[in-house]
Amino acid sequence: MPKKKIAKQAKMKKPTAKLQKQTGVLILAEKVEKEFRQLPAKLAKLYRQELMIQKKQESRLKVDVKKAKALQKAAQKKQAVLAKARMTQSTGKQLIKAKKADSNAEKMLKMLTLKLNQMSKKGEMLRAKQTRFTLLGKELTRLEKKLVADAFLASQSKKPVVKPVKSSVNKRAQSQVAPKNTIDEDIEVVSSETEVVEM
Repeated sequence: MPKKKIAKQAKMKKPTAKLQKQTGVLILAEKVEKEFRQLPAKLAKLYRQELMIQKKQESRLKVDVKKAKALQKAAQKKQAVLAKARMTQSTGKQLIKAKKADSNAEKMLKMLTLKLNQMSKKGEMLRAKQTRFTLLGKELTRLEKKLVADAFLASQSKKPVVKPVKSSVNKRAQSQVAPKNTIDEDIEVVSSETEVVEM
């Protein structure tokens, strides 16, 4: 008895290379399709992360702008006080230092303001891209659901409609009602070379 089982196992065919290749292609296609569905969400997540980093940098720049403004005000106050004071050699040097600090603070303020404007433009761009890919992911999900529903409705409408079978009694009644002149009476038959016979 065990020999027959072994023989049956030996007769079982292994999947052919062509079949394995087809299943491999299907598996690859499903994997790519899954990645395609997840791609908008991944892109939105990456833009969100970049946006968070950019917001931190923007908040640091705002703090630096406040510090630069404070330094500029302090330098201007010192400059005003020294300008009102009696001019000596030391007050002259202090006045020059105050003017230099004021101009440095002004340059720093311009540079930081420019960077802050660039960062805010970059932030708006990142926000728009994140929103776009988030909406794209939602639309893709909605479209996929709609297509599945449409395919389901199409498959439901393609089912063969069962036609009612007419009984033989109805067929007999129709054949009796039908006129005796049929198409067969109008057919011409050629029996010999020149002779035409009508039926």
